Amino acid sequence: MHTLELAADRLRTERARAVGFHPDGRLVTVATSDLPTFADGLIPDLGVARALNTVLGSVSGRLRAAVETFDGDSVTQDAITGCLGPLEKFAWLIRAHRLVGMP
Repeated sequence: MHTLELAADRLRTERARAVGFHPDGRLVTVATSDLPTFADGLIPDLGVARALNTVLGSVSGRLRAAVETFDGDSVTQDAITGCLGPLEKFAWLIRAHRLVGMP
């Protein structure tokens, strides 16, 4: 049944795109968070890259602070660092596009 539900979701998504519907995929529409948010509506590529860079930087900063919070608990620090590495790699890949004017 799970496969059928995924297939139906994919069909609905493809149909929505075909008729020009742009779903609101911002975090604020699916969860509550105090992370920086994306603007409403369509966002140019550079705007998306800047917004992702801001959000990823915020999350990375929180994870680094969490590592310090768990000083003396190396298992927890390792778990957090394991999350931090791929996140910072992704942030680097976003910045590596060398988009004009990106901080």
